[in-house]
Amino acid sequence: MKRILKALKKAFWAIWRICDRIVNLPRCEIKWFFQKVLRPDHISDCELWNLGEHLAEIIYPKLKRFKRMERHGYPIEFSEYDPDDPAWLSKKAYDADIKSGKIVGGGPDMWEKYIDEMIFAFGWQLAEGIEWKKSERRFIHKNIGKWLQEEKAKFSTKELLQGKDQKINEWIEGWKRAKIDYMQVHNYPSDLMWKMYKRAENGFKIFGEYFRGLWD
Repeated sequence: MKRILKALKKAFWAIWRICDRIVNLPRCEIKWFFQKVLRPDHISDCELWNLGEHLAEIIYPKLKRFKRMERHGYPIEFSEYDPDDPAWLSKKAYDADIKSGKIVGGGPDMWEKYIDEMIFAFGWQLAEGIEWKKSERRFIHKNIGKWLQEEKAKFSTKELLQGKDQKINEWIEGWKRAKIDYMQVHNYPSDLMWKMYKRAENGFKIFGEYFRGLWD
C-alpha cells in the first residue's frame, strides 16, 4: 500500500509540474520578452535570478570557441626565454622571475593550459544546470579524466612502486563509475568533487587575472 501511495504521489507531482509549466511558463516568457525589448538595458528579470550561471552560459561557449580559433599572440606574462631579450640577462634570471611569480613563462603552451582551466571553471559552474546538455556534461567528465591521468603521470617511478598514487587510482575508479545523466555529473568521490571545486575556483581567478589577455 505504501508503495502504491508513493507512486501516486510521485505521479501527482509530475503532472502538477507539467501543468504548471503549461499554464505559467508562456505568461512568464511573454513578460521576459517585453522586458528585454522595452527596457533600456534589455535585461529581463529571469537573467538576474542566478546571474553567475547566466554569465557562465554566455562566457563558456565563447571560451571554447576562443580556444579553437587561430590566435596570433598571448599575454606577455607567458613569454618564453629569449637570450636576445633585454628583460632577462640569463636563463637563471628568467627562471627566478617565474619562481617569484613575476611572470608565468612557458610560452603559448602554458597559455593554452590556462585557457583550459578557464573553460573547466565555467563548465563546472554549469554542469548541474537543469537545461545543461548531456554532451557538455560529457565534455566536463572527459576533462576531469584527462586531468586525473596528467596528475598520475607526475608521480616518479619510485613513488609508483611505493603506492603513493593510491589516492589518484581511487579517484580514477570513482570517475569511471560516475554517471553523467541528468543532474548527476558530480557523482564522483566526495574528495575528488572538492578537488574539482577548488580547481574551478582557481580557473575563475585565472579568468579574472587574464581577462584582458583574451585577444587573438
